[in-house]
Amino acid sequence: MYLLPKSEAARRIRLVVPLVTFPVGCAAEAYGAYVAMVETLKDESGALALTGSYHWVKVVLLGMVLLINGLLGPTMAYPALLKKGMPVLLGKSGEKRTKRE
Repeated sequence: MYLLPKSEAARRIRLVVPLVTFPVGCAAEAYGAYVAMVETLKDESGALALTGSYHWVKVVLLGMVLLINGLLGPTMAYPALLKKGMPVLLGKSGEKRTKRE
């Protein structure tokens, strides 16, 4: 879209593709963080090990990834993507244009 600013096809692709890729990427990242957190909580034998301060730093950071992907992404980021992409996807004529035009 930035290489071809006057291309309507590039603009449409740029606004519609994230409607699919954002939820898939967000879910995959959250799942990866969850799996990593579960593995972090295990010791060598596979049992839960709840000791060590460095260990808990990793768990808290992975928990933050889960919080952001599970709460903030769907409630704050995705509605903005829908607001931009749905008019293009549905073929509405009253689409908003960028500031450059």
